[in-house]
Amino acid sequence: MKNPSDDTIVTTQMQISENNMETRTKPVEAKDCRKESKTIQNNDVLTKQLQATNTKMFFMAFLIFLSGITHGTLQGYFIIAIPYFTDRNILTLEEVSWCASLLHPLRLIGTLLSSWAQDRIGRKKTIISSNLAMLATAIALYLSNSFPSLLIATFICGLATGMCNSPSYALLSEISLIRYRGVFASTFTMNSNAGWIFAIGVGALVSFDVLPWVLVLPSILSLCLVWFLVESPLWFLTIDKKPEAVETLILLRGPGYDYAQEIKEMEDALNVEQTSLLEMLKSGARPVFIIFFLMFFQTSSGSDTISIYSLVIFSDFEISQHTFSLLFQGMITLGYLLSPFIMLKLNRKPQLVISSLTMAIGLTLIGSRTLLPVQFHVAASLIGVILAGLSYGTGVGSVPFALMSEIFPQRMKSTGLALALSAKSFLAFCHIKAFPSLRLFAGMNNIFYLHSIVLLVSIVFTVLFVPETRDKSVKQLEYICNKDQKENIEKV
Repeated sequence: MKNPSDDTIVTTQMQISENNMETRTKPVEAKDCRKESKTIQNNDVLTKQLQATNTKMFFMAFLIFLSGITHGTLQGYFIIAIPYFTDRNILTLEEVSWCASLLHPLRLIGTLLSSWAQDRIGRKKTIISSNLAMLATAIALYLSNSFPSLLIATFICGLATGMCNSPSYALLSEISLIRYRGVFASTFTMNSNAGWIFAIGVGALVSFDVLPWVLVLPSILSLCLVWFLVESPLWFLTIDKKPEAVETLILLRGPGYDYAQEIKEMEDALNVEQTSLLEMLKSGARPVFIIFFLMFFQTSSGSDTISIYSLVIFSDFEISQHTFSLLFQGMITLGYLLSPFIMLKLNRKPQLVISSLTMAIGLTLIGSRTLLPVQFHVAASLIGVILAGLSYGTGVGSVPFALMSEIFPQRMKSTGLALALSAKSFLAFCHIKAFPSLRLFAGMNNIFYLHSIVLLVSIVFTVLFVPETRDKSVKQLEYICNKDQKENIEKV
């Protein structure tokens, strides 16, 4: 928020300049004046957005969230499909596991495809395309009764779910008020995880033939309401349609909203020469470097492997492995639910640092349960699972996605989001594939310790390299990772 004394300081300096035209102002005073003016300019959009309405913005976000739910439910389908096909000798375990594991590289291809599509046809049409592809996935899954047919359904599912994420994160970031940007990114991620749990719960209640249609209900609802979804005002500016961008902002913020400064910041952010992929990697090396390692630490935290192999990992625990599996996923979902409210009050860096530390403690507690007296085994396991899952949802899993939608300059946001999500898909694929061998080589307890060590290293990385993005305007975010350009802007 803008300090009220800033206006007084600037006004006083202007009066001194007017009343003493023959007096030279000291360089230090001029520099201070520029800094105060810059502070007011940076806070101007945030201050004006306090007067904006947000009802329609929340409705648009809801429509986008529907895609995130289907993204999760379709991935959860394979958890139900593995025992269904193998128990009935329709497919072998090896055949079904190939389909489940291929989702990650296929999602990577879909994510890269969405980067190309959303810059050419817009965020909205790309999201519509992904929903149509997820509906086609339901048809393919319904018709799957052999390995080739399930492989085709997997191919469609991977591309569809991969195409969904990048334009959704981008559109949420570009239609939201500054103070809700991180909240929306975290909520979208939570919806995907909630969809995964929904698939497991519904799978136990409905017949397997009906399951694919139930899983895509959110996408069907989204397609029915798609006419109400707006296009990104930033994308309109990229294709020289400023009137449409202004009209969209007025629709989202209300007719009384002063949109001029927000539009100007978008135009300033886009008023940069477009670069090739190689030039983008050179000019945007720091955000790419930061996001890659944040994705590495996130996937190395153990959440993906524990989720996929939970029935194996918890098989020798004192409580049912199904109980621990649902408890872990439930805590992650609860964490994602709480994360947006934490983001409204706490900066990104401390939220990520604290959650990484508590997750490391939780995993260490799970790994060391056998070293404790027998009467403490159940308590240590329960506390560890609850702490690890909750910590992942409140920060380790949610904050990198919020940073991902904020840290890239506008000219490289689409490609940057695609690269970040592709990196996550590739790293998750590597971790899931490596887990069985690592378990045989190191043992399960040592794997928990290894994940804890990685989380402690991530804390050091966050403190040293990750910038703070909370409540930053588009213009501030544009130069947050480039100190030289930031200093040049401040000198203007």
